[in-house]
Amino acid sequence: MIFNRPASKSGPLFEMVGQYLLENEGPDPLALARMRREASAVLKTPDVAAGHILCSGIAALEWDAAKAAAHVDEAVRQDGSIETLMNALVTFAALGRPDLSVPYALAAAERAPARAAVINEASSVLIALGRVTEAAELQTNCAAIDNMADFEIDAAYLADVMSTVGVSEDWVAEELRIARQVLIDARTRVRRFSYKSENDPDGGACLAFEFGFLGTLDDEFRLDDELASRLVTTDRWNPARLSVHMQYMEAEEDAVVAG
Repeated sequence: MIFNRPASKSGPLFEMVGQYLLENEGPDPLALARMRREASAVLKTPDVAAGHILCSGIAALEWDAAKAAAHVDEAVRQDGSIETLMNALVTFAALGRPDLSVPYALAAAERAPARAAVINEASSVLIALGRVTEAAELQTNCAAIDNMADFEIDAAYLADVMSTVGVSEDWVAEELRIARQVLIDARTRVRRFSYKSENDPDGGACLAFEFGFLGTLDDEFRLDDELASRLVTTDRWNPARLSVHMQYMEAEEDAVVAG
């Protein structure tokens, strides 16, 4: 999913902000100030929504969720197109805040129920919040219209895995939320989200989620240690059934994901 507005004359600025949204280290103060000035200028053009989309992305670069949300809300008020809604998802994904994406994800899904790319992003938001059954419904409805529809995470299959392992949606939601907060506190952006299930020789089963991020093995150890220290304090912590891990990615590997 790319931060973009093809019809806008501010394409280069969208590209610049979008590239920074993929990185942990934001622009230097001078570059950030220049982007703010250019975005403010777009707010004075007829394409006000584009200006607010740009401002939301810049706020995400500064990890300012409240400011980003305000600009997204105004952008959607000015132009509630699918394009604007999808850019909102990019902004909140960069902030690690899928909870803020929900109304825009559902609005996009309602307006384009047969567009697999839209449903993929909308269902990914729901899955990140543990709302797997709801995500499966979106995907099923889309696939009924487009039998070639493909999704990064098959929500119905994930729901079956969760049932087999014996973990609830709210349990998954809790652990994923804690993991995202660890990344937010470390100012580290999620570049990949996935899961795997494993069966042990004794007949037990485990579900493991993984957050991929740009960094080093040392970063992975540090973030995993912090995550474990928080998860162990929860009432349901049981890594033999449900676990969440951090996984560092190198730039070359990230380029494949981004592409």
